[in-house]
Order: sequence, then C-alpha cells, then structure tokens
Amino acid sequence: MNNPRPTPNDLAYWHTLELHEGSVSLKTIETIRCNATGEIRELESSIRWFNGDDGPHTFIWSDGNFACDCNRAMFFAQMGSEPDPNVECSDGLFAVRLKNWKTGEVFYDEFDP
Repeated sequence: MNNPRPTPNDLAYWHTLELHEGSVSLKTIETIRCNATGEIRELESSIRWFNGDDGPHTFIWSDGNFACDCNRAMFFAQMGSEPDPNVECSDGLFAVRLKNWKTGEVFYDEFDP
C-alpha cells in the first residue's frame, strides 16, 4: 500500500506546536515588508488551524486586526528591536508573507509577484 505524500492541507506537513480544544498551533515564519523602503524582516511565529478548516486561519492577516498598518508597523518595529512608531490606521504601508516553518512553502502572500 502506498502512503500518500502529505499536502499543505495535512497536519503532517506542518510543525505542530500545541493542541488546543478545536484547533492546533502551527510553527510559521512571518515576513513583513515595509513597502516604502523594501526592507524585509522575518520572525518565527505561529498560526492557528481550526478544526473543520482546510488550512491555517489567515483571516487575522487578510481582514482582521493584523491587516491594519498600525499593527503591522508595530510588529515590524518589534522585529528590529525598535520602539512602536504609533502609525495611524491605514492599509498598504506593509505587506505580509507567511511560510510553513517545516517546509518553507508560502501559504499566504501579499508581496508583489
């Protein structure tokens, strides 16, 4: 019997950090780019995969609190050990790319092609 190769929608494809009731935390690489300068910063992080979803839950980055430049500016500053720049709420100053820590595969990408 052949064992199918794990896919990005299979938990075997991910490094699992912690099981929760109704979800699991997965290890990721968070990449944030300052669009004005092109500077890119990365950080090991995590994301949740909720039971019943077909992959990691990226809503917080696409439409939730982490989609706002005020939060992204703060994350970017923290990645560089800088103080919070207190950027006004806006959209488009920063772009985000999320990668599977285990495979390096991008599963969420706002960077230009």
